[in-house]
Amino acid sequence: MKIEPVKKIATYDKTTGEQNGELIILFEDGRKTLSYLNIIYPGAFKGYHIHTERTNRIFCLEGEVIIYTKVDEGIIATPLNATSMDKIIIPPDIPTAIENIGLYKAMLLFQPDPPFDPANKGEQLTVAREEIERLGR
Repeated sequence: MKIEPVKKIATYDKTTGEQNGELIILFEDGRKTLSYLNIIYPGAFKGYHIHTERTNRIFCLEGEVIIYTKVDEGIIATPLNATSMDKIIIPPDIPTAIENIGLYKAMLLFQPDPPFDPANKGEQLTVAREEIERLGR
């Protein structure tokens, strides 16, 4: 048996600089992240960003969020909450954002495939929210 501490990383809104949540790294294989919790503060918006190689598998453990994805047809808003028992799978190259629409912190379990590798700097690209919303109309 072995007990290990988890890594906790504060996340910030790129436009306002305000803290909008946290990432809690649960399991790693060397430097690669196998699973993590994404904590989103009430009213916070995280994204948009694109993963160029990774599929994200997401399950809501606590709270309620809307996952926004930009596809050819426009922006799709998918509600996800802790009582629905639904999960969402987002393939690579889909601009994605998350908004906490609840009154409390939301907690999402992520299982990236392939595992997140911090050395792969080009795998996650940030896209301006305004640009996505302009393209979505």
